[in-house]
Amino acid sequence: MANENNTRGPLRRLLYGIVRRTFSGEYRIRFYEALRFLLANQVPLKLALEQIRDAYTNFGQRWHPFAELAQDCMDALSDNSEAHSLENTLARWVPAEEAALISAGMKSGCLPDAL
Repeated sequence: MANENNTRGPLRRLLYGIVRRTFSGEYRIRFYEALRFLLANQVPLKLALEQIRDAYTNFGQRWHPFAELAQDCMDALSDNSEAHSLENTLARWVPAEEAALISAGMKSGCLPDAL
């Protein structure tokens, strides 16, 4: 049992790294569309991210890459330090241009339009 717990951390980190590096444009578009829909319907950002995570994982019953991104974003929103801002978190997942556009949308209050 102790061995299982020791390997779970490194395997989880490996999976996380692979998912971040292979989060393709198709996945990003689907994620942005889901997020834009919720935000346009007045769902607060953190709740929208939780709903995306829960919907795509069947409330944690299965794994989905959106859950990894959504959790990273929720962690950044909770922390929101300079080093762990939402913009910096997104920059690890998406191309710099997309992260900058999303950041501008957040700062202007027009995030649904930026997505």
